[in-house]
Amino acid sequence: MMANIYNGMLLGVYQAIVAVMVCFYRLRVRINPNHQCAALYAERLLHCYRHRRPEGILVWLHVASLGEYHGIKPLLSHMLQTKPDIHLLITSSSRNSANFIKANLPDRCQHIMLPFDSQKLIQQFISYWQPQAVVWTESELWPNTLHCIQQHALPLTLVNARLSDRAAQQWTWLKSYIVRLLNCFDWIFVVDQNTFNMLLKFGYSRDRLQLTGSLKRFAAPLPVNINELDQLDQQISGRLVWVAASTHSGEESTVLKAHQQLQFKYPHALLIICPRRPQRGNTLTQQVKQMGFSVAQRNHQQPLQPHTAVYIADTLGELGLWYRLANMAFLGGSLVPVGGHNPYEAIRLNTQVMHGPQVANFADDYAQLKAVGNVYEVTSANDICTLLEQQHKKNSSSQRHLGLTSIAAENTLDKIIATVLKRVIIPQDPLTKEQNQ
Repeated sequence: MMANIYNGMLLGVYQAIVAVMVCFYRLRVRINPNHQCAALYAERLLHCYRHRRPEGILVWLHVASLGEYHGIKPLLSHMLQTKPDIHLLITSSSRNSANFIKANLPDRCQHIMLPFDSQKLIQQFISYWQPQAVVWTESELWPNTLHCIQQHALPLTLVNARLSDRAAQQWTWLKSYIVRLLNCFDWIFVVDQNTFNMLLKFGYSRDRLQLTGSLKRFAAPLPVNINELDQLDQQISGRLVWVAASTHSGEESTVLKAHQQLQFKYPHALLIICPRRPQRGNTLTQQVKQMGFSVAQRNHQQPLQPHTAVYIADTLGELGLWYRLANMAFLGGSLVPVGGHNPYEAIRLNTQVMHGPQVANFADDYAQLKAVGNVYEVTSANDICTLLEQQHKKNSSSQRHLGLTSIAAENTLDKIIATVLKRVIIPQDPLTKEQNQ
């Protein structure tokens, strides 16, 4: 009884905050309609709807960010390939993800921004699009959105679910309400045993919970512009090249110190830094200059010269290019308390991976990859420099093994798709229907 009262009060406070936020953004769009984010805000407010619902079965797939989109891409691609009658509506919450997804949409897909978490907006959204099933990714739980999906009796599946120890501790304070949110999901597919156990502790049914591992393992190699690759490959020919990818504030100083040490033995070595947030490019360039390096910044179209020691790759969607140019990569978010980032993108392109000790978000993945010699843990600039020298001397070009097979990947994806579409009636082809009769 007390839990229900508490949940009701909590939801009431949250809805009041959302109502104020929606009013704020409506006002902001009206006052400054030419702001760079105005169109995205308007889309989240359902102001400008130029999209049309496709005929037939529509599955709504939500990703919070660009990283989650890449994480769900194997499932998305497999569903489009194996279910030709299905269309996908992809929603996301960030500007970077929206820009990238819209520019790289597969056939039979549409993208729009997820509406703000207002009951009225979500009800309008669902009524307009009328999806037959919904797929959510990782751990972005919007209360009003999930409750509205449940009220419309739409099958709701959570995939790539991951819960860190820190998040679990925060959830404990809101346990009764979190349990209510989790029960909006008909099925949950988790990436690691730790998340599986935590969800059981929160009372989620074991019968509706499955451990699949991260779907990011099944992703195709990152795309690349072949002309760019050939041009840059010629420019850096003969140089020791390494990448620091998805770095966060506080990590670049360690990476740059390692590069300073490396240049004593390899004066022409090149470091390519790809910050997790490209908006940090200008600040990062100044930091590199202050340490005495010759630097070029990609976002400003500055050329990569023979004397360039550090190249700031502050753009989106080009990791496939940088991984192909380097023999080794340091993955950020692992020397600071972020939890690490996806190692499979680099390894699939035969780039060996270094990471710091803080990889809780991919703990099982890194443990498995370490066992087969695909990743190396480092804790300091000296560790990074030593490992780079060792691997450069080996000059190993042998193909790295992910420990996966295409059959295993297809079986896992087929299982998830079957679960997502469990309550969706898919019309049969007339010829097939006659044969079955």
